[in-house]
Amino acid sequence: MVVSTTSSALPIAVYATTQLPVKLTATNFSSWRAQFDALLFGYGLVGYVNGSFPAPASEIEKNGQNVPNPEYSFWMRQNKLILLAIFLTISENITPFIAASNTSMEAWQKLIKMYANKTQSRIMDLKDKLSSTRRDTKPVGEYLHSNSRPVCKLCDKVGHLAKTCRQGKRFLTSSPTANYASTTSSEKS
Repeated sequence: MVVSTTSSALPIAVYATTQLPVKLTATNFSSWRAQFDALLFGYGLVGYVNGSFPAPASEIEKNGQNVPNPEYSFWMRQNKLILLAIFLTISENITPFIAASNTSMEAWQKLIKMYANKTQSRIMDLKDKLSSTRRDTKPVGEYLHSNSRPVCKLCDKVGHLAKTCRQGKRFLTSSPTANYASTTSSEKS
């Protein structure tokens, strides 16, 4: 590992918007990961996301007392900068899936798990497309809700009203001959 962990060293800043131009969406994980891997490898930071450079102990013993470990402090600062770079290079609808991650490795593993399954990736892609699609300047969900199809009050089927219902017309035009005969004969007696 090339990273210096002395207390005077500064963590390596990742300029996500210029160094990582491809934002992660539901369909481009391979290309996004390739650019991120290349950057991390170039800076010697891959160990933060793959687990080969784990966090050192948060405290060390010095003169018989536990004191904060400067190497841990450096590791956490560098880790958070990598985590920030991940957040800055993913689309808004992916952010909630990794928002609770405390380390860059945790976020990285969640992204790999999400995109290792092609079905999950396809579902996210469809959700992304649906949420960004518009009809008459309204999001699709709002448009569909406001333009719902009519429901017939006679037959409970979607797509027509009672005045045009075939089943309803059959019911209304049929004569109740069986009931009519029985009620008229009982009234006479």
